[in-house]
Amino acid sequence: MVPVLKHLDIESLDALIVSHGDTDHAGGIPGIMAALPVGRRYGSESVTDFQQGAEFCVAGQSWT
Repeated sequence: MVPVLKHLDIESLDALIVSHGDTDHAGGIPGIMAALPVGRRYGSESVTDFQQGAEFCVAGQSWT
């Protein structure tokens, strides 16, 4: 993900939302967080790579 974000000239993320801890969804978290400033973080309890400081996703929650 980091090369794509850099190619798109994205220098920071307002939020990072990860649905669950499986590698295909959460595997890039350490690289993203090391490369870019990340604002709010949302995830399920299974997303262990960034639980501290993250907000848990809640059923029915939405973002704009």
